[in-house]
Amino acid sequence: MTYEPYTFTLYPDTVDDVLYIGANLTGLDQPWGSNQNNWRMIAWNGSHWDTLGAFAHCRDSVCDWIRDIVRYKGKIYACGNSIRVDGVNAAEYSLAAWNGSAWEFVANDSDGQINELVVIDDTLYILGYFTDFEGISTHGIVQFDGTTFSDVRGFGQLSFSNQSGVTDIEKFGGELYISGSFKGDSGMNQISRFTNGEWVAVGGGLTSKQGAVHDLQTYNGELYACGGITKAGGVNLGSHIVRWDG
Repeated sequence: MTYEPYTFTLYPDTVDDVLYIGANLTGLDQPWGSNQNNWRMIAWNGSHWDTLGAFAHCRDSVCDWIRDIVRYKGKIYACGNSIRVDGVNAAEYSLAAWNGSAWEFVANDSDGQINELVVIDDTLYILGYFTDFEGISTHGIVQFDGTTFSDVRGFGQLSFSNQSGVTDIEKFGGELYISGSFKGDSGMNQISRFTNGEWVAVGGGLTSKQGAVHDLQTYNGELYACGGITKAGGVNLGSHIVRWDG
């Protein structure tokens, strides 16, 4: 089966001064690009490529996708689906770490899909669409301290009306905000913040055409949210991007 090449994510690492690329690529440069492997993650230092131990090529109709890349505690973490390194199988929707010379598997039993990795205050947050991660009941988000996975401040114990996913996490005004496809009580829809020891609604919540808020960013002292947003706090907007002043 033939797969069209594409690039999925980029991560500029200022420590090693390289650009990491999560992709489905063949060829690129000789001689290593002349074989039949489809490269899942590579590094570019401005003059040549490094295959980083070589993610194995596709098997049957399943390809390894690297969805996000981030540096955390001296290692490069990559998440994706069906990650396999040097022909070693891992369960689908896995998390692996590159230690500079070899790959280490970090987690491989998520029941869904890991989409994003975010580092805040020396903690690695793992986001996606899953309800169980390393035996932790959750709603699309867990945290990792380099050794142990744990629930994010009780978020996994909350009750939501659908299988929930988390798309982004941002620290704003000293508090954690998360966005996603979750829908809960008291207006906690698609966005929530952790304040005074509990998760609460933000401005009555958001409504989106695609059922999710996709990204959060802080800019000029305000928190911006984007997606197919049509309502904020029940008020029609239709602008797909909104801002929150706290």
